[in-house]
Amino acid sequence: MPITLPSAERYPMKTSFIKSKSFKIIAAIGSLLFWVGLWQLAAVRIGDSFFLPPPTEVFSSFADYLNQEQVRRAVGASLLRVLEGYVIGVAAGTVLAFLTAKIWLVKALFEPLLSVIRATPVVSIIIVAFLLLQREEVPVWIVILMVLPIVWANVEQGICAVDKQLLEMAQMYGFGFVKKVRKLYLPSVLPYFTSAAITAFGLAWKSGVAAEIICYPENSLGRLIYQARQNLYTSANVFALTLIVVVFSIILEKLLKYLLSKGRRVPVK
Repeated sequence: MPITLPSAERYPMKTSFIKSKSFKIIAAIGSLLFWVGLWQLAAVRIGDSFFLPPPTEVFSSFADYLNQEQVRRAVGASLLRVLEGYVIGVAAGTVLAFLTAKIWLVKALFEPLLSVIRATPVVSIIIVAFLLLQREEVPVWIVILMVLPIVWANVEQGICAVDKQLLEMAQMYGFGFVKKVRKLYLPSVLPYFTSAAITAFGLAWKSGVAAEIICYPENSLGRLIYQARQNLYTSANVFALTLIVVVFSIILEKLLKYLLSKGRRVPVK
């Protein structure tokens, strides 16, 4: 006899609770406590805080770092570098996407470049950039090179996804360029752009800090992490600085998602 699972219609209150924000918050807190507890057990098992410090030690160092003016300045400087590269990468990727989607010669010219950037390891790009540029400029260019291909490929896909019949109809009714963009291209491209922008930002933040660790610019999070490793501090300091990178990445990504969601709700006139 087959086993039938209870349908959602029979338990509407339970289903609505699972989909509620309260349940998502409880689930997130429970998941966090589980992994922190697992971390604590592993630290106790290893018994050497140099290799794996316990969560309490790392969180204590994390709070100490946030109270230091030097660390706050480093976070701000790193964020400005990443945002500069991110904005340039998004803008350049969007322009290239439009050109390669509409002009076959431009696509044939730039397609190999996209493949090369995708295939080259990030560390190799950082080292080459370090040899050619000033150390303060390296993180910005690395972020550009990480963001540009993602936005480029996704936005181009969104442009190519526009219904050809709608384009022909717009041509028949004499739609101008601006009206075509607002009525046809924006609704098609926006979901692709949003996904690319969020994915690219997480990669931009991580690659930017990684570039700072290698090129060692003044007043940066990467420099602090490098110093913590070089000066043989307890590994809790390295963990705490890494936690700062992770926390700011999560906060900024959530903020970006919120801003993009607000932008998508604005009606296209």
